Amino acid sequence: MKASAVASALGLLVSTRQPVFVWGSPGVGKSDVVRQVAESKQVALQDVRALLLDPVDLRGLPFLSPDKQAKWATPDFLPREGEGILFLDELNSATAMVQASCYQLVLDRKLGEYTLPDGWAIVAAGNRESDRGVTTRMPTPLRNRFTHLQFEVDMQEWCEWLIAGTVGDGTATEFSAFLATYRNLPNIDAILLHPDQEPVPNNAAAQFAVSTALSHCATDTNFDRVCRYLQRMPTEFGVLCVRDASLRQPAVRHTPAYTKWAVANHHVLA
Repeated sequence: MKASAVASALGLLVSTRQPVFVWGSPGVGKSDVVRQVAESKQVALQDVRALLLDPVDLRGLPFLSPDKQAKWATPDFLPREGEGILFLDELNSATAMVQASCYQLVLDRKLGEYTLPDGWAIVAAGNRESDRGVTTRMPTPLRNRFTHLQFEVDMQEWCEWLIAGTVGDGTATEFSAFLATYRNLPNIDAILLHPDQEPVPNNAAAQFAVSTALSHCATDTNFDRVCRYLQRMPTEFGVLCVRDASLRQPAVRHTPAYTKWAVANHHVLA
């Protein structure tokens, strides 16, 4: 699943308080996606690094109450009120005993005398065994308690997320759209070599880019090939290209190709 699909699924599963485990390679942004989901829902995020825990850390330490009863001091990293996401990061990197101590917490939302508040959801994350990270095989009973999401890296979404953090969402969206158009443009040199064979883009943004690029490359020696390609494009982009080319390279106006194009398109020339 792409990052956007993981975020969408997490949002739904968190709302229904369904425990979910996000699998993915190191550094792909698993923790950041969970953090963004918490921010979008405007709820707290309690990040617990399971790798750093001992089995007794979750249950807490025993103490003797005033009525001479043995009780457990619940660790302060377990929430007691409000709404949020209890994030057990790197859970499958923890020891088998720590993972086993999570059985009751994940399934019953309890841990001994402790009860997870109703407004809190459990999300865990970790690397796959194939990622060659520090992992411990997750016991089947614990695995079966989760809904599992596979986080896959998508280059387009990854670039948008880095760019957006630097220049803002609006500019990042425009830049990403530019990159998507740029990557799908036909090769301008190939157009000048084979104007009758190279493909013509379908969308207007790409057609505008190609016509502008051709106007920059047009000369009196290749203008016949430029015009042959322009004949396959919508008229308005042909007019744009020819006008720009004739302003940059006035010599193209004296070519037979320009005269032929001007006669064929006199109805659209002002």
